[in-house]
Amino acid sequence: HLQITADGTVDIDATIITLDSAGDINLDAGGNDINFKSGGTQIASISNNSSNLHIVSEISDKDLLLRGNDGGSFITALTLDMSAAGAATFNDKITAANLDAVDIDGDTDMAGALQVTGGATFDNGTSSLKIRYESGGTYIQLGTDEYLRFINDNGSTEVLRLVDGGDINIAAGDLVF
Repeated sequence: HLQITADGTVDIDATIITLDSAGDINLDAGGNDINFKSGGTQIASISNNSSNLHIVSEISDKDLLLRGNDGGSFITALTLDMSAAGAATFNDKITAANLDAVDIDGDTDMAGALQVTGGATFDNGTSSLKIRYESGGTYIQLGTDEYLRFINDNGSTEVLRLVDGGDINIAAGDLVF
């Protein structure tokens, strides 16, 4: 059963509809929107907005997933979490020819901390860059006043300081090579 109404609505009584063409299939929407619905509820849309392509998950807090076939198994390569302002979760590593991290947590001077798998933290405080393994532990600190220090004992003891100009300050104790 196929019915086409005056407003252009096509009503087909079928469980599966197949569009099969030996050539291309064109969707040309003069209103700039292609809407996807399920049971009458709009779940997604693809739109042209000032020649920018918008792919939209229309249901509140529902994610956008990019899926593919990896060696015979379907995987989710990328999830955009709409309940978390679009936070991106990649299934595996991100590879880039040139990657500039210029803004972490909305702070262009990168004063926040960047967590690295395995517990390492790169913490750019107000006057130094700290590379720390787990919170409160040993760390290396590069200061803006041109020094490099090694701290241990839960961050309370300076063990070694290298100062611009070649000076080396060693805390009390043994120096072992």
